[in-house]
Amino acid sequence: MTVLKAGEIDRFIANPPAEGGVILIFGPDTGLVSERATRLVAKASEGDSDPFNLVKIDASEISSDPNRLIDEVLTVPLFGGRRIIWVKDASSKNLAPALDPVLKLDDWQTLVVLEGGDIKKGVGLRKIVEPHRRAVALPCYADNDRGIDQLIDEETREAGLSITREARAALHSLLGGDRMASRGELKKLCLYALGKGRIDSEDIEAIIGDASAFEMSELIDAAASGDLGTLDHGLERLSEAG
Repeated sequence: MTVLKAGEIDRFIANPPAEGGVILIFGPDTGLVSERATRLVAKASEGDSDPFNLVKIDASEISSDPNRLIDEVLTVPLFGGRRIIWVKDASSKNLAPALDPVLKLDDWQTLVVLEGGDIKKGVGLRKIVEPHRRAVALPCYADNDRGIDQLIDEETREAGLSITREARAALHSLLGGDRMASRGELKKLCLYALGKGRIDSEDIEAIIGDASAFEMSELIDAAASGDLGTLDHGLERLSEAG
């Protein structure tokens, strides 16, 4: 298995392999895991949302029926195109009985994307896929200063805004614990400053929260407002944190 370094991951996602294989996306930053899995699938599928080609499966379905995965892998698309199997919450179940037959195949064209949580080296899914030559692992850890700067640049550029040096420095202490939470705070900040053309320290004090850690209040707000995406993500993070 090839374990990609941080600087290699964005290039890999921008140019995923054309042949079949297994890609394991894992790490403690579940927001970043979800974001990278979504980007990878979108790029590999070239926007094809045909349910015969893009199959999303929860790990619990595969765990209860191990033959389901290899059946999906060997299914030939009815109308051409690329077939992708996207397995969500992959590290929560024992997928060895399902993965073993796939990894023993001599050749296959389907891309299997496993979206997991924080997996230690030599255990779980990493142990299962590690020896295989057609498996790639994308680790997802909390953003460092460089990653936060890149995230700030992406969101401000998309919104057509500039940002002061002081405001950028202030954001570094508030972002980075979880990619999804950090991006959400930046989008909210950009929307607040949209009419000004520039983000300064006062804007941050007025609008942004602490996204360096996932707070229980955010989970409560998501439950009260019916935000199922944030609720599901938050429950997953709190569960993994014990």
